[in-house]
Amino acid sequence: MRKSIFILISILVLAAMLAGCAQESEVGDAVLTITGDIGKTNSGEKYVFDEARFEEHSVDLVINDVWMGDGQEYKGVLLSDIIDIVKPGSDVTTVSVVAVDGKSADVAIEDAKNMDILMVHYLSGEILGDDVGGPVKIAFGADAQEVYPDESWMWWVAELKFK
Repeated sequence: MRKSIFILISILVLAAMLAGCAQESEVGDAVLTITGDIGKTNSGEKYVFDEARFEEHSVDLVINDVWMGDGQEYKGVLLSDIIDIVKPGSDVTTVSVVAVDGKSADVAIEDAKNMDILMVHYLSGEILGDDVGGPVKIAFGADAQEVYPDESWMWWVAELKFK
């Protein structure tokens, strides 16, 4: 009887440990950091997109880039998908896109939800190089290009801040 109870307890402990492993995997090095008023985090008070998360959530889009020319084969995460993942607060009106040099541009949350606005991490199947704005830059689909001026296209993006 004692042996049966010991085995049962061991199985329950093992099951609890495995359930803990089923939660979100460890976070690797940050490619893009999400901060501000967000409901889901994976690294302290922020959400980090590492290589694995970028790959998991990426979509392919061909975009006419105002700086690099028409027909760019981009792959990245749509701002609308980032919104679904991080669950910003109900009072959030703006996503501030912040580059490594501190330059920033704002995108209205409603536009981010409804337009093709892509956080680009790949160009023609390769990780976006520093010489073309990598590791992350923002690109606007045709609908968003009608709203956001050329200066809104930012290279070397490090952070998205929901406010």
